[in-house]
Order: sequence, then structure tokens, then C-alpha cells
Amino acid sequence: MKVEVLDSISIDYKEMHSLLKEAFAHRSKSKVDVEIPSPQSLEFKYRNAVGPSKLATIRCNGELVAMNGLIPMEIRNSGFPTVGWMSCDTATHPGYQGRGLFKQCVSALEVSLPDGAFLFGFPNINSMPGFTKMGWRHLAEVDLYFSSSLLGTKKSAIVREVDFNALNNFPPNPNGIVKSREYLIWRYDPLRGEYQVHEISSEGSIYFVISRKLKINGIIFSLILDVISENQLLPGKSLRKLCKVQNTFGILLAPGIHSRLELGKNGFLRVPSFLISRKINLAGKFLADDADKSLTASNWNLSLGDFDAL
Repeated sequence: MKVEVLDSISIDYKEMHSLLKEAFAHRSKSKVDVEIPSPQSLEFKYRNAVGPSKLATIRCNGELVAMNGLIPMEIRNSGFPTVGWMSCDTATHPGYQGRGLFKQCVSALEVSLPDGAFLFGFPNINSMPGFTKMGWRHLAEVDLYFSSSLLGTKKSAIVREVDFNALNNFPPNPNGIVKSREYLIWRYDPLRGEYQVHEISSEGSIYFVISRKLKINGIIFSLILDVISENQLLPGKSLRKLCKVQNTFGILLAPGIHSRLELGKNGFLRVPSFLISRKINLAGKFLADDADKSLTASNWNLSLGDFDAL
């Protein structure tokens, strides 16, 4: 078995989809609804606006048994724009796990990149030790916050579903993924029909909210992936009105730029770690890192849309 690094044009997306189904079949028994991306969605994902993606693959007797992808993203680190490579779609066939194939894939991808490249990803609690052994650093935990529609909503707020073309760029942030209009349309692919965009008008301010529905233990929630606004405020009571529009029990979101104090004032509570089936971390690594480079991603403007958690 040897590792081969493919570009986005050379990838067999049907084969990739099949391996994801094999590797994560156990998650079909999860209390959280799980959907493996279709071959068409995977192809759309790997042919993004920034540049060609990469996929490291390992075969045994011609069958794909392990893989790991890297997708280029425009990011800012301490305010400076650069291209980062997001690790994703790590999968190993159940019959080949425990043989170090994941490490071989990641190592091959690192060799394919220029010296000084920045890699980052969102490993869960199970895969984080593997990344740590390869020199990746833990940068931040991605918390999940909850608010119930039972806490009340702002009656004067107007919520309406809009087309993806209504999206504007996110305000600049010193650290994290640059959320350009092109990025947002690529990331949420309107043709998939999974994501919705709502415009919320409240007290003279306008917010655009990207969300999808998520079922946990039979209860349907509104999973808020990104909130776009000029003033970067959290529209607490107005946001909860989305639950009535989508007929959901409550809201789940990542804190983004909002502090715990602000979240608390807006009626959001941190979900305890033991209730989250896939605790997510932000990790990163500079290739050939040196003392002059600092990983300041701990204050990234993180949102669930960065990795579509759960």
C-alpha cells in the first residue's frame, strides 16, 4: 500500500462517498441525525473558489481504504491575509484501522505543500491525539450554546427567508476564515437545498442568518451556522423568532465573536461537554514552524459554518 496525492480533478467522488459510508456507518446509530455528503456535494466542496484541493489516498488491491483531504481557504492570522489548508474528510475503512494509515495520508499532504504553509482543522476528541503526535497544536475548543424559543422572542422583529444572492461579506476579522460572498455561496451550496438564509430586521438593524435543521433525540433544533451583520451584535430575542418560522424547539450556535457575558444576556447557555457527541477542537500547524510565527487562532471568529459541527 502506498499513498497517492490527488488533485480535485483526479478524485473519484463516488469512491470517496463509499468510503465515508463504510467508515462512519456506526454514526447511523447516533442520536444525532447524520448525512454523508453525496458525490455531487463532495465534488462541489473540493472545487472551491480559492484553488484546487488535495486528497491523499491509500489503496489495497485497488480498493480505497484510507484518505484525508486538504481544502485551501483564504484566512487571516493576526490581521494578515494568507492561504490556509483545512484538513477534512479523514476516513479509514474499519478493516484497516489501527495501521497508521491516517498518519501516512497527513504526512504525504504536508510534503506536497510549500515550506511555511499553514494547516488547520477541526478534529474531534478521538482524532485530536493523532494530530498532536504529528506536531499540530491545540488552539481552541469550539463551544456550543443553546437558547430555547420558550424564553420569548421580539414581537416587532421581522424574519423572512431570502435568496443566497442577498448575502453580503462578513465584517473584517483579524483571525479566521475570510467570509467573502464567494466563500459563503461555495460553503453553503444553494443547490443542495440543505441550508436556508433568513433576513432578520429588528430595531433598525438587519441580520442575515444561515441555518439548517438538526434533529437530536427526535427534537428538531435550528442550527445557526453563520450570522452576518454590520454591527456584529447578537440579535438574541430576534434570533429566537427563527424557531417559530422553522417550527423548531430551540437554537444551537457557536459563540463566534460574542463573549459568554453577551451570550448570557441574550438567553444562551453553554451546552455541557458530556451532552455533545462530537466535541470539536480547532488545531493548527505551520510547516517548518519558527519562533517568528505565532498561532493566534484561539480568538478566531469561529462559527458552526466553519466545519458544520454535529
